[in-house]
Amino acid sequence: RYFDPSLLIDLKFGDVKGVPELPTLVKDRPIRADNGNAVVMKFNKFRHFHMPTDAVVFTDKRPAVVWRGDLNNPIRTRFLDVARDLPFCDVGSHKRNAPAA
Repeated sequence: RYFDPSLLIDLKFGDVKGVPELPTLVKDRPIRADNGNAVVMKFNKFRHFHMPTDAVVFTDKRPAVVWRGDLNNPIRTRFLDVARDLPFCDVGSHKRNAPAA
């Protein structure tokens, strides 16, 4: 359940923006091909992996996509351009200076 205190391991807490130089235990990692040194561990099971009880049955839900995010690369910008006018998509950027629909 816990790591042996005599073991030497690297831990990085908080949001991980870059890939560590050495293998390091992290709670998240960048989506890149070279992220092998960022070893994802479930540090806070309740906070990060808890699914709240939902009163609405899945089959009763409206089939829709909801996304808010930063337009920090061309793929996300293209996604927003393609998906913003689709009737089953509610997508947009959370930044004030993002391109409008």
